[in-house]
Amino acid sequence: MALQFEHVAPHQRVLFGSGMAAAHLAAEASRLDALRAMLISSPRDSTMARNLAAGVPVVLDYHGVAQHVPSAKAV
Repeated sequence: MALQFEHVAPHQRVLFGSGMAAAHLAAEASRLDALRAMLISSPRDSTMARNLAAGVPVVLDYHGVAQHVPSAKAV
């Protein structure tokens, strides 16, 4: 049995479930009546992020996130 849970706190909601990311994302976009979304990922994970967001209207795809942000990029 795969681990699944929902954690709700003020101003955030975490949905966890193995293999459920795309379904959770699409459901949340629908629940929030989202018209547009910004997709943020690292260059390494950009293809996976695009696949997960296939059911959501993405208007900006930013894949320049760095794990340890160099000071030149932070300005």
